[in-house]
Amino acid sequence: MKNLVYVILFILLGGCVSPSFSPVEIHQRVAEQVKVLIDSGYLQTPYIEINEVLSNDSSIIYSIKGADSPGSDGAELPSKVMTYKGKYLCFIELDEQEMSRTELFEKGIVADSNFHENLHLDDGWVLALRKYENGSTLVKKVLSSAFLFEYPQLW
Repeated sequence: MKNLVYVILFILLGGCVSPSFSPVEIHQRVAEQVKVLIDSGYLQTPYIEINEVLSNDSSIIYSIKGADSPGSDGAELPSKVMTYKGKYLCFIELDEQEMSRTELFEKGIVADSNFHENLHLDDGWVLALRKYENGSTLVKKVLSSAFLFEYPQLW
């Protein structure tokens, strides 16, 4: 009887939790949005900075902008780099280990391991992804809106 109760609780509680996308699937979803921006001519720099700004149980918000270096303007290095049409998509994640400068050099992402942080000024984009469904929202950033809560489309 006790085992039956545990089995029923396990089924009920397990059925209430929606499966989340894996980090690899989330990177693929972000990359697909960035590819559209590249193909449309909105991102033309050799490096694309994809910076995770905020993450909670249901959503992730990324800042996407053109860059002249894989290092962010805050001197953070990417944790993952993907290529698309000769451009490097540099993922800077909140909870993932950064790649080293040497590793970026050895993989051919930079010509010299003594590169500078991003000096390219670009408004960029904000992308909000839902973790439990295939929904997303992409919004062009404007300099007059400095805070995420000023973009009602994301919420």
